[in-house]
Order: sequence, then C-alpha cells, then structure tokens
Amino acid sequence: MGRGKKSTNQRYFKRHIKVPEFKETKKEIIPEFKETKKEIISDFKKSENEIISELKKKKKYSEWKNLGGYFGLISNTLKEKFFLVRPYKYYDMDNKIVSVSMIQKNYRPGVKNIPVFKQIIEHNPNFVKQGKYKIVDNNEKLTTSGLFTCTALAIQFGDKKFLSHLDALTNTSNIIESLNKHLINIDIDRKNIYPIIYTGMIMNHHSLDKAKHICSSLNIPKENCMEEIVSLFDDVSI
Repeated sequence: MGRGKKSTNQRYFKRHIKVPEFKETKKEIIPEFKETKKEIISDFKKSENEIISELKKKKKYSEWKNLGGYFGLISNTLKEKFFLVRPYKYYDMDNKIVSVSMIQKNYRPGVKNIPVFKQIIEHNPNFVKQGKYKIVDNNEKLTTSGLFTCTALAIQFGDKKFLSHLDALTNTSNIIESLNKHLINIDIDRKNIYPIIYTGMIMNHHSLDKAKHICSSLNIPKENCMEEIVSLFDDVSI
C-alpha cells in the first residue's frame, strides 16, 4: 500500500460515519433540556412587587394581609433538606391547594414564593398552628411541628398545659396576659415551673428571644428553662 493512499476500510468509514444522525439527535435533546430549565427558572422570576400586583388585580390582597401575609416557599433546584419535602398545604390566590416546604412573612429571593391563605390541616383540635398558642387540661395532648426558624414553648403548671408556636412576628403580650391569669388562679410558685423551649435549627434568634421573654415576664427563673434544638421534621408535643 502506497504511503499517501488510504485503505479501503478508511475510505469506507469516512463515507459511512453517520454524523448527520448524531447531530440531529443532539439537536432534539438540547431544546428539550433548555425548555425544562427555562420552566424551572420562570418559577423564581416573580418579584415581590409582581406578586403584590397580582394579588391586588385579583382583589385578594386585603384578604391575604388579614391572614398574616405569608409566603409559601418551594424550590425545584435547591437541595437543602427542608426543600426536599412539602408537608404543608394551603390555598393559593386562585383557591387551589398548594403544598409548600415552609412559610414566612418575608419574600425570599431565589425560590418560588406563593402567597398562601388558609392552611389545610387534618382535623386535630390539639394541633398548634404557627403564631398561635393553646392552653388545655393536663389529660389532653398538644402538638406542633415545622420548627425551622420558629420556636415552641411548652409549659406544664397545675392541672394545665400550654404550648405555643412562636415565629419572629408573634405578639407575645396576649400570651403573657393569658398565662398570668391561669397562674394567678392556681396560685403556683413560679420557681416550681420548668418550661421546655424547642427551637429550630436556622435563624431562630427572633423566635427564641420571644420564648425567653415570655418566661422572664412570668418571673420564671432563667435556670428553670431547658432548651432543645429540633429539626423542621420533628413533632413537638406536651
């Protein structure tokens, strides 16, 4: 075989490599990937002002504000543990049920923010919602969950038990007033009360300070308060 000549096999493969088919396959895959990526990113493009404008346009803004003005957060891309599940169900502005990973009052860039309305909870009269509290008899059970940036305060006194789910914006004055009335009625020594403070793992300082403020306002000794860190998925009960 001459030095400059190509073999029959080389000529054959040059003619029969199916380059057009490979390019065509590549063409089909790339637009599909880009479309999916575009769809995910579009979830995050609504700014807070755009969401507010949409609420006002649909005449739902006042109702949303009256219910606390909460955003439900979800993400299809972030891999943090708390975004891998969506345990909380709410109605959105179109009265559709949406599942979210967490709720907060402040708009959060980088994830999808859904203005949420009433929460859908299985009928459990002893479940304490975020920002709320309950006082029941000792023979009843109180529970709460979803303590990410929130804090739960559990207190047992006399024949009563108390549980609150505190967030950064919870008004503690009503809680303190209600607890004071119960404590005065049973005439208990505050030094014999041992609260348990269950606090979330991230950015918990605002809600944790509220729990400590409630205890100090009730003249419960600081050393009586036990703190425990819990995750978003832990149930807290008393």
